[in-house]
Amino acid sequence: MVDGILSEANKLLGKASKVRFHNLASRYQLSRKAEEKTMEIEKQKNEGKFDRVSNPAPPPPLLFPSQEDIVIFESRERQVEEIMEALKDNKTNFIGIYGMGGVGKTTLVKQVVKRAQQDRLFPTIAMVVVSQTIDVKKIQDQIAERLGLKLDEVNEQNRVSRLLARLKEENKVLIILDDIWARLDLATVGIPLGHDHGGCKIIVTTRRKQVCDTMVDTRSETAKVIPINILSEKESWVLLKKNAGAEIESLTLNSFAKDILRECGGLPIALVTVGRAMRGKDPDEWQEAVRELRKSQPETIEGMDEDVYRCLQFSYTYLKDEKAKKVFKLCCLFPEDFNIPIEDLVRYGFGLKIFEDMRMEDARRSAHSIIKNLKDSCLLLGSDEEGCVKMHDVVRDVALSMASDYFVRDGVKKLEDWPDMEEMKRYTGISIMQNQVSQFPDAWDSPNLKILLIDIGKTRLVHLWEEPIYMPATVWTGMKALQVFHRRDNSRKSYRAQYFRFLQIDFSQLSNLRTLMLQYYKIDTTPIGELKMLEILSLKNCEFRKPFNTIGKLTNLRLLDVEFSSLDGVSSSIFPINAMSTLSRLEELYFLSFDILRPTPFPFLLYRRRTKYPFFLFPFLHNFRSFDDLNITVLKTLSRLTTLTIQIQTIPEGFMFPDLKVFKIHWGSRICIRGKEKLINAFLSQVEGFNYLGLCEFGGGSNITISSLVCMKPLMPRTNFLYLDSLEELKNINPCLLLGGLDALKILVIVNCPSFAYLINGEEFLGRYALLPELEGLCFEDLDTFKALCNGELPPGTSLPMRKLKYLTFFRCPELLNIFTLPNPQQEFEQLQVLEEKGMKNISKGPTELLHLPKLQIVCINGCQKLKVIFPAFIAQGLEQLKELVLEDCDELEAIVAEREEEERRIDKVVFSELIRIRLYKLYNLKTFCMDNLPLKWPSLKELSVDSCPKMKTFAASDGNQITPKLKEIKINTNYIMLNGTNLNTIMKYHNKKEIQAMNN
Repeated sequence: MVDGILSEANKLLGKASKVRFHNLASRYQLSRKAEEKTMEIEKQKNEGKFDRVSNPAPPPPLLFPSQEDIVIFESRERQVEEIMEALKDNKTNFIGIYGMGGVGKTTLVKQVVKRAQQDRLFPTIAMVVVSQTIDVKKIQDQIAERLGLKLDEVNEQNRVSRLLARLKEENKVLIILDDIWARLDLATVGIPLGHDHGGCKIIVTTRRKQVCDTMVDTRSETAKVIPINILSEKESWVLLKKNAGAEIESLTLNSFAKDILRECGGLPIALVTVGRAMRGKDPDEWQEAVRELRKSQPETIEGMDEDVYRCLQFSYTYLKDEKAKKVFKLCCLFPEDFNIPIEDLVRYGFGLKIFEDMRMEDARRSAHSIIKNLKDSCLLLGSDEEGCVKMHDVVRDVALSMASDYFVRDGVKKLEDWPDMEEMKRYTGISIMQNQVSQFPDAWDSPNLKILLIDIGKTRLVHLWEEPIYMPATVWTGMKALQVFHRRDNSRKSYRAQYFRFLQIDFSQLSNLRTLMLQYYKIDTTPIGELKMLEILSLKNCEFRKPFNTIGKLTNLRLLDVEFSSLDGVSSSIFPINAMSTLSRLEELYFLSFDILRPTPFPFLLYRRRTKYPFFLFPFLHNFRSFDDLNITVLKTLSRLTTLTIQIQTIPEGFMFPDLKVFKIHWGSRICIRGKEKLINAFLSQVEGFNYLGLCEFGGGSNITISSLVCMKPLMPRTNFLYLDSLEELKNINPCLLLGGLDALKILVIVNCPSFAYLINGEEFLGRYALLPELEGLCFEDLDTFKALCNGELPPGTSLPMRKLKYLTFFRCPELLNIFTLPNPQQEFEQLQVLEEKGMKNISKGPTELLHLPKLQIVCINGCQKLKVIFPAFIAQGLEQLKELVLEDCDELEAIVAEREEEERRIDKVVFSELIRIRLYKLYNLKTFCMDNLPLKWPSLKELSVDSCPKMKTFAASDGNQITPKLKEIKINTNYIMLNGTNLNTIMKYHNKKEIQAMNN
């Protein structure tokens, strides 16, 4: 029985691994099946003992921040081709890429990854940044994550064995170890090489060829070592011109530009940073730049060319904004290859008076402007993590060499060597991050220290009962000038709050502290009340031993962040009633006790499944201990408040929210929308400081009525994301529109509102303007009475254009008969999902020639039992950007493109020019793609899957006219068939395994 369950589970996982992120219909279907199998497996596990059920599906392909500005030169293209040939060569299993810092090794490897993914050379690719300090555990964990494997073992050999065994299960796998500084024994990591696993290939990048020589025999045919040299003079000129501007060709600048070209020495990072710094400058400034570069005295940094140092030092010096220089310098306090949170830089900068005499919102705006300037100057890089930036390791090396007043140690397994007392006196910044610290010095004499960052990394097993390393009171006595202190215990990030370690600090010595940030600790807040200069206080993800009674003493406080924190042992208010009324200067209050839009940081929390929420949001109702609601009447006393995040169970009658600029407010039941789904993040990534408003009456107790919504009136005009759930009285969104217009609304989700019938009811509306002008995403789910987007005609001068709507989802709305009923000549949809709409017979209603969907890219239709065709010919011919088509579980579907009506006879062909992927599943009556002899073409089609479509004997009635030059194979049921020039209609005739085998033979 167990074997059978495991076999079916593995089949589901196999399917899941092929489901891309935007194929939400398939994910939904698989998740339902997987849930059933999970329950069976859990039952079996309870009756027996199993070490492992199955390997989870691997993550999606590696994605990197946009590289649109990257220039691929002929010399680099040759090297990419050389690496690609080595990857395809069965004999080669090790590729070493070496070159000086800043020459472009990592950029080159990212191009290789992109090519390898396009060519589908490896099902799994893992890329790990190793850096100067080799952390075997970190390397193992990152590779394991790409394999869907979690290494919980403490024993090193067990970790090695499990990773090795899992890698050997992969037929082909590519592992990239970026920025290695010393020999790494692959066997100690658990990475197979050579005869141990012929399908495993290794790429390493390093500044030193000797590293490659010590890892493998580079003279053997199984290894290939490729040097990355500097650019030629011609290539260097092209790169400098791209970044400095075409003006360098002018007579006035040409000679200076050539001098700078020589100073940059053909190094891409130098050419880019100097070029960006000089863009738009006059001849005098160019001449001065040449002088500065020539006189610069380079430091000796291992693996770095002197030209790189000079150029980067010049780019820093040439920053005219002193604030930008200070923020840049702050960035080198973070570990190598670290995702640097921009919000941390804002809060540090405020404490250090970089953003002096500013409101918080102005400081944040200034910081983002500075970050943009530094990125444009190539001194900082973009990050694939939202709200973060990165610093190139070469840039960081130069920054640290210039920041002689900083003491920075990161990634040290056991930090024991501290500077002597005399050295400590000169430091203005100390950063100890991702380290194991066995003991702090007994005393620090650091009279000039302004910023102290301590981040305890999870580098070894941390016992739940351990206390954090104690910092003696004599340490704090020696840093009375300290303005910023941030301490975080990342080793506790995944534990329950009750297992946080107690942190005790003598705050009485820190009278000049302006920014205090503590995370993942159990704390006594009483001493914090003595920090009279404090302006930024962040106690995020902490557990308070008792209520914060002294909060009222912090009268200079500008920002208070206690998100996701709780009170020890009891469910009572974290702040006593009216304790915050004295905080008259407070501008930002972050008070959410759970994250609405992202997973909870505590995976141990219990949840109960709740299938009536939007499947693409993956929400779960969490039952966990947290503090009661803030007494929101205190908001009336906070006259400067501009930002608020909070969950409220009830709102007093007559209360009105202040006019906030930034907010996340959830009124009613705690519903966590879990999972970083692309559908939601597509919006959030475009809306800086997006404003969320959620109303949820699930379970009752919140007393949310239509009349009570008036308290939200000041918020409606600025709301970007509106979530309406289980509101009994809600029939349409007219009440919300009447409160403020929702002119900024980008996402609207309406769930389980039993009376909801129309988005807009024109018969009730009295207005003369465009409705929902900025709306981009619309989701309707579990709406038993929902019939259409609009009822009746809107008044003259009023329209519902939805020109910006990109994502449209309908899920279990049984009264919905069709989607497109509005007389809009053109819709800007990019993604359409229709799921389990069992009563829907047609996608559109009315004259099809009036409907154009030129931007539609993804169509997912699942469980619509009465649909017979999807697109009329008029609509099909306009699907110019359609990239993916997924049709599943539609029992009566006979064709995808309908037979042409009389008025459509002038259509002589349909070209799906961008369509890449088609999936047809469980369409038991599907006969063909198109019902008549209309010629069809699919010039971009690469994936075609036809599963459980027994009546589909032809792909299109126009035999021989379908053109699919990029389609090499198709999948019919569980069989893959190579085309080899065979007509698709011929192949579609074969549905049983024997016929397919005979055909392949």
